[in-house]
Amino acid sequence: MVDGRFNIIPAVNTYIDQIKALHVAGLMESGSFSLEPGLDADLDDVEANYFAKGGVYLLAVDPAGKVVGMGALRYIDGRQFEIKRMRVAAEYRRCGIAAELLRRLLSVACERGGEAVVLDTSVKQYAAQKLYESFGFVPMAVASIGGVKSLIYKKGLLDSPDERATPDILPAREGL
Repeated sequence: MVDGRFNIIPAVNTYIDQIKALHVAGLMESGSFSLEPGLDADLDDVEANYFAKGGVYLLAVDPAGKVVGMGALRYIDGRQFEIKRMRVAAEYRRCGIAAELLRRLLSVACERGGEAVVLDTSVKQYAAQKLYESFGFVPMAVASIGGVKSLIYKKGLLDSPDERATPDILPAREGL
């Protein structure tokens, strides 16, 4: 449970409509929505595009089963992973949902022998940037993704003392 009101569960395809709605709402709100075809094709089948390929897709759901947050970890190659699809519904922000999702995703990357995790976020998503930086992600580059100016972040998990897995990314503590 997060904040005593939400459960973190693995995504299944029965949640696809809610996943897509939360995804689009978050991008529209931040002015980061792109019409480029194919950018969101992974959302058509999260089980095949994440779990079957060595990744994970997590949902934060309320007691009624409403998806209020989400985040995914995609296996890239070797020992590198990518954080994808981090979203929290506007009315549920500042409850610790995003931090808990990120903490769990990074734990999975560590458990699976990950050495580095990358992610991107729009230059307009200031709260996301602050969250990622608080977890030790470092901006590495600026890129245009689907016509949206984005920051590319990286976090090493094993490379140096400053980049090792820290208590901040261990499994959830009781009560969170």
